Amino acid sequence: MNERSEADNPISIMENLFNKAESYYHLSIEVSKLKALEKSTLMVTKIISKLILMLVILLILLFLSMGLAFYLGELFGKTYYGFLIVSGIYVLIFVFFYYSLYELLLQPVSKLFSEYFNK
Repeated sequence: MNERSEADNPISIMENLFNKAESYYHLSIEVSKLKALEKSTLMVTKIISKLILMLVILLILLFLSMGLAFYLGELFGKTYYGFLIVSGIYVLIFVFFYYSLYELLLQPVSKLFSEYFNK
């Protein structure tokens, strides 16, 4: 009765504890990988959907701009006048966006990335 059973053996207890710790370590790595995959998938999906939306908006804007340019060209007597006026409008819009780039573009993009990685 002095003999210890294998479950009471300190070496087997330590081996069992080590095996469980190793298993926990590997499982936590897998969970971290899955969480990273989920976050990156959501972010890529959101970026792709926004890019498609931007492409559609740009096509609409292109056709509206051409229509406005032809209309203004007829209004002023020369077609190229209309295109020059529309181009001037776009230059003014570009200058506005260039000087307010941080508020309009960089803040929302950084907010998007931090939103997904801080969850």
